[in-house]
Amino acid sequence: MPIVNVSVACGRTPEQLRSCLAAVHEAVCASLGVPESSVRVLLTEVDPALWSSGGVTLAERGPAPGPGPLPAPGPGPRSAPGPGPGVIPGTSASPSTGNP
Repeated sequence: MPIVNVSVACGRTPEQLRSCLAAVHEAVCASLGVPESSVRVLLTEVDPALWSSGGVTLAERGPAPGPGPLPAPGPGPRSAPGPGPGVIPGTSASPSTGNP
């Protein structure tokens, strides 16, 4: 029987919490191939004053950014760079000329 514990900071609507419960439940059933009746999801709301990251509580950080577009990804080890536009992978040839 899979048991999943989810902790979130207080402040979400009941609809958001229910949506999270449903999404976690579905993901566990699908990924583990277990019957729906065997999955337990426990969602705990934590007071932001009692949740710390990097020595600073969530309450001290202030409100989290609201919904909206995600920030553009910055540089980082997301994936290895490709050969670049117009280059056939595994070669240095351009698809239009076949020449390096």
